Amino acid sequence: MSAPIWITIVVIALLISPMLRILPSKREKQQMNLRKKAMSLGMQVQLATLPTPRGAPPSDPRPGAAYRLNRGSDQREGFRNHITYIIGRSEGSTENWEWYNPVLQPDKNTVDKRLASLKNLPGNASIVESTPTTSAVYWQENGTDQDVEEIYNSLLALQQCETSERKNSAALAT
Repeated sequence: MSAPIWITIVVIALLISPMLRILPSKREKQQMNLRKKAMSLGMQVQLATLPTPRGAPPSDPRPGAAYRLNRGSDQREGFRNHITYIIGRSEGSTENWEWYNPVLQPDKNTVDKRLASLKNLPGNASIVESTPTTSAVYWQENGTDQDVEEIYNSLLALQQCETSERKNSAALAT
């Protein structure tokens, strides 16, 4: 081949190369589809660093995504004084959960009810957070649309469990 042909091939390759780099990879397409599914269910998706337990030795931050479900407007008033808590799966076990701040851990009956609402979470959903305005699941987005639906249903069940607890404690207080 002559030099002009090689020069043409190199120039074309240099022009095409940047365009190929901006195309999403298969993994990025999968993540986009999971996020679209979450948003269609009414969840918010936030790229975040996975929280670590209180008192844990410092480690490299692990990136992930938080899939958040806002509390209904009828729930917000009752959760104004709600104390934020975070629970995470124990290392090497998808069944055992740990409270990231053990001081905030409620009684065993309450813990069992809350954890029962999370039993269908995908195995790679590693952290659950409950705040006055939202509930969230942190995960690595290695899953399917069905996993996103399970996250949604689990967060909804957790919020219903917490609402029921509030109503029961308010009834006992009166």
